[in-house]
Amino acid sequence: MAFTITITNAGRAAIVNAQNTGTAPVTIAQIGLSATAIVPAPTMTALAGELKRTGSIAGDVVADDTIHVTAMDESADVYSLRAFGLYLADGTLFAIYGQAAPILEKVAASIALLSIDVIFADIDAASITFGDASFINPPATTERQGVVELATVAEAQAGIDALRALTPAAAKAAILGWLLAQDGSGSGLDADLLDGQHGTYYTNIPARLGYTPLNKAGDTATGSIIVQAGAARAGLFSTGDIGADRGNGSGVLLLGDSGNRYLFCDGNRYVLNGAELYAGVTNSLVWNSGNDGSGSGLDADLLDGQHGSYYTNIPARLGYTPANRAGDTFTGAVFSPSFSVSGAPNSYLSHVDGNLVLSGDGNDYVLYDRAANIWYTVVGGVGQTWTGADGLVNARVGFLAGGNTVWHAGNDGAGSGLDADLWRGKTPAQHIADYHTSGSNANGQWRKYPDGAGGFVLEQWGTVDLGTGFNVQYADVTFPVPFSAAAPIHISGNGNKGANAGWNVCVVCFDDPTTLGSRITADSAKADQYFNRVVTVRWRAVGKAP
Repeated sequence: MAFTITITNAGRAAIVNAQNTGTAPVTIAQIGLSATAIVPAPTMTALAGELKRTGSIAGDVVADDTIHVTAMDESADVYSLRAFGLYLADGTLFAIYGQAAPILEKVAASIALLSIDVIFADIDAASITFGDASFINPPATTERQGVVELATVAEAQAGIDALRALTPAAAKAAILGWLLAQDGSGSGLDADLLDGQHGTYYTNIPARLGYTPLNKAGDTATGSIIVQAGAARAGLFSTGDIGADRGNGSGVLLLGDSGNRYLFCDGNRYVLNGAELYAGVTNSLVWNSGNDGSGSGLDADLLDGQHGSYYTNIPARLGYTPANRAGDTFTGAVFSPSFSVSGAPNSYLSHVDGNLVLSGDGNDYVLYDRAANIWYTVVGGVGQTWTGADGLVNARVGFLAGGNTVWHAGNDGAGSGLDADLWRGKTPAQHIADYHTSGSNANGQWRKYPDGAGGFVLEQWGTVDLGTGFNVQYADVTFPVPFSAAAPIHISGNGNKGANAGWNVCVVCFDDPTTLGSRITADSAKADQYFNRVVTVRWRAVGKAP
């Protein structure tokens, strides 16, 4: 691989002579080895991370500007070489190189051999000398033996590489390719032979073909001309006449190779044997007694003595006017033992004037009364169903759906047998829940139930605390649910009067007990009688629900 080696400032100074008029001879004595990746600089005086120096170094000047250096390490050391430096005999770091990737990998059992060619840009390579040169393997030049790389065929054909050696095989491929490039159209090559033959060999056309060809400008064939079977076409094309003549004014044109199909002219008539004759610009068959009959395609003026118009007058031939199957209007009655329509997406019976009747046996029929705009179904002369212009369907007796009676206003009521799942949109359980309700709140409990007369009874109950004290004690009752003002309210109280002799418990209703409730009072006929036993009074009220 090619890389740039850096000559240090100290190395350049060492190679300049004392008079500063040229170069002085120097000797590269050692090469330093390092596993550290460095960036070379001219100011460096030592190799960073240097592992060792080896004096097993050889080199030589192989060109005016090129030296070849080979270093060898036969030790058992193990390392990855990423940088190296060339040291002069006095220890001066002459040149340095480094990179991130390993240049070589040294293992214990291997011998490391590093060979480099240094091309100087501005230093005379002749001023540099080396020690032992027994294993330098220098690159070969025109003046020196050495190691050389062989050129590939592509490199040999390119002809621009001055360093690689040319093998016989590469030389042959390169030269042959060049020679072939000079041959061909436009090359101007004039050879004595072509494929080993002189030009006269190729100009003898009959000898090359094996026969004498016919002249397309006109010629006489001395033998038969046969067009092989399977040829797409064979023709005689001319702007003048084409003749086939046996010399006596008659001839035979054979068709095929069987000999039994031919066109013959005896001077008076043409005879076509073995095939039919077609004529006219439309290539139409010529009829004769031999090809007439069924399937002949003959188009005559008469058929059984009648012109074609006789047969095209269908009503005259049938004796009546037929109906058009695509649709027609009948002017009379049509009777049929059966009538069916199949395969059509829609079927219609259209009637313009009067009534439309589909009749069965006896007095069974379906009638459309046009004047009344009503459809009737009649069985045995008795109308069973009819549909009027109002869209209502009427039945004489009733309707069945799936064999079951259809309920309507005429057959509903007691004894009808109607068994409904819902009454007024609700189940029986829902109706019971609607008519029997109950609840409670902080004022007490209540329940509502029917009174048997279309209304509801509201029953409520709870307790109040009268407290303790002298003379009159009372507590107000607030109903959980207001009563209706349209009916009287019955309320009663019950307390423990036995423990409070002379005390009476009574109920006093307010003016509007429907919402305010009532007052329960305990009083005594005795003055200064202390009320302390009757504390809690249970009350119950019954009235009309709102």
